[in-house]
Amino acid sequence: MDPKVSRIAVGLALESALSSTSEIHDLESLYSNPQPELLKELHDSLIDSPNHWERVIAIWLQLSIDQGPITRDPSTLIAEMSKMEVLLGVFINQSGKAWRDVNDWMNYIANSHQHLLNGFWTDSKILLSRGLEISKRDSIEVLKENEELFQKVSIFQEATASYYNELKELPIKLFVPEEVLDTTLLTQEVMLDLMKNHGAESPDEIKLVNNTGLTMSQALRDLMSSLYDDAKQNLTTARNALDKLHGIIQDKNKQKIKSYLEKLEKILLFSISC
Repeated sequence: MDPKVSRIAVGLALESALSSTSEIHDLESLYSNPQPELLKELHDSLIDSPNHWERVIAIWLQLSIDQGPITRDPSTLIAEMSKMEVLLGVFINQSGKAWRDVNDWMNYIANSHQHLLNGFWTDSKILLSRGLEISKRDSIEVLKENEELFQKVSIFQEATASYYNELKELPIKLFVPEEVLDTTLLTQEVMLDLMKNHGAESPDEIKLVNNTGLTMSQALRDLMSSLYDDAKQNLTTARNALDKLHGIIQDKNKQKIKSYLEKLEKILLFSISC
């Protein structure tokens, strides 16, 4: 795998960790120096974590690992998940006070199999991981105290876990168009540095930083999807937001924001030529 593409994949995992305020683990050092064996080791330690957000980090890290060819057709899994959606929909009426959680569980199963059907496998894995988390909530466990519901809930939980175990093994490759590879990497570097070291203190400043991070994240995905006009628009929006932040942030952090602005100007003026 191209080391630049691997670094972008690790950056996606680091972005997820920063956004969810999860433990960073070794992501920052791996982002600077993505070593395949260490990436796989971290992935393997997190993919079956009881914590949803750690599983999400692992799912993003998969994009930096050579997983080999696709060896199984996901059509059977899609069909099984579709049936589970229907069964959970019926079960809502039996779930009493837990009906909202069962409804959420059903929706994550439904959205996961729809994304899988449409080819968005990373999104499908993340959604199913969320469904797995909900399936283990206390409100769901309480239902198993009812003898009539114990077996049904247990079967639903076991099925959800088995779907995740199968889905997590589907190999996915990260594709970044060659013509915007450096632009994508530079955009990600600015975004991650902003998320970690922005220096914002007031609510208005923090809101600007968060919105800018979201806009740059979308620009990244636009670049990787060859939606270059959309990427330019989002990067321009991010540049304008940073310019506003530069005007209100404390003096000690102005230089930092100015450096982000200079890099974004460079991306907008020179890097995107498509």
